[in-house]
Amino acid sequence: MKKIIFGIFLFIGVNVFVFSQTETWFSLGFEYGNFWESSSDGNDSIKGYIGSPGISLSVYTFWNKGDIGLFVHDIFAFPSKMTAELNGVKSDVDLSTYDFMMQVGIIIGPGFRYNITNDFKLHFGVGLSFLLSSASYTGSTYLYSNVSYSILSYNLGIGGDVGIKYDITDMFYINIGSIIGYDLMNYTILSSSFSSTSTFAKNYSMIHLRPYICIGFNLYRENNNIGKPR
Repeated sequence: MKKIIFGIFLFIGVNVFVFSQTETWFSLGFEYGNFWESSSDGNDSIKGYIGSPGISLSVYTFWNKGDIGLFVHDIFAFPSKMTAELNGVKSDVDLSTYDFMMQVGIIIGPGFRYNITNDFKLHFGVGLSFLLSSASYTGSTYLYSNVSYSILSYNLGIGGDVGIKYDITDMFYINIGSIIGYDLMNYTILSSSFSSTSTFAKNYSMIHLRPYICIGFNLYRENNNIGKPR
């Protein structure tokens, strides 16, 4: 996670202070992740839902005042609701039994914008999506008590961003939108003090719907002026 954050700030710094014709939108705020997943193996089918409030971090960069650029979007979320359905039987998952649970996601790809007015702008992005879910809990076996378990789950798919940006001033703006994603692959590792197992989920899919609201900063350097291009 620290490497991801460092890479984003390095990306912003290089663009703003090295490339004089670079315009960067940097947004930070709240995002609520809705994740619906399913997999099946033979006669068994599993469906689940995860609700995860968290932190949204987004960067759009455009060169030479163009409308096509690059976007990166991150989420750092903490699941607060989870349901599971096994062969049609639905149940709520007791998250209080977990010691820790977190999701970290990143989407990177081309970004686009459309100017409605000088202050209102639509923006779009699409790219490769990566989601890491991690959790730990303590359980018991017939021989041992207080056994520590950890779960690492890796998802790979395609994600997109649709939003609207309103410039409050030349420097600051409000950004409202949603991330939409579809994952095709899941790889999960379950580890304990005694063993470790890993598997690819069969016939797996996950749908993301993650609305967000953020405060943003316009970063543009030309003739020592920082803010919106003039």
